[in-house]
Amino acid sequence: MNEMAAVQASAPARSLMEIEADILAQKRTIGRSIVIIGQDLIEAKSKMEHGLWGTWLEERVNFSQSTAENYMKIAEQVGGDSMLLNLPYTKILALLAVPAEEREEFATDNHVEDKSVAQIKQLIRERDEAKKSAREQMERADGLYKKMRDAEDQSKRQ
Repeated sequence: MNEMAAVQASAPARSLMEIEADILAQKRTIGRSIVIIGQDLIEAKSKMEHGLWGTWLEERVNFSQSTAENYMKIAEQVGGDSMLLNLPYTKILALLAVPAEEREEFATDNHVEDKSVAQIKQLIRERDEAKKSAREQMERADGLYKKMRDAEDQSKRQ
């Protein structure tokens, strides 16, 4: 009997609600663990000789370089006190595309905990497009206002 089967056989029977509660509690700790691991990776990389990082990651901690970079990015950009840390890793990564000062409000306003990663990325694209459109409209309005002021100044000189 393998170790997991032995643990399951000796554990008292739990209700489905107890199992669900355990799963949800563990999910809430994942984000904080990612930040701690990311901070550790940042520290380790700073101690590493040039050219050894990728090998060390693979051989010693079983991480790809891209996974390590994602963990470090989350540690640097999200930190340890964010409500985002209650989200799955892939959702946290997707939300890094939103500026830090807007990220938590965006996540709350859009109920990202109930959305898929694809839906979150779509919301971010729509947000970025709306901001770009608003910026372009402001620039056009500013240009029209300037033309109007120039025409007004010209008519006063005549």
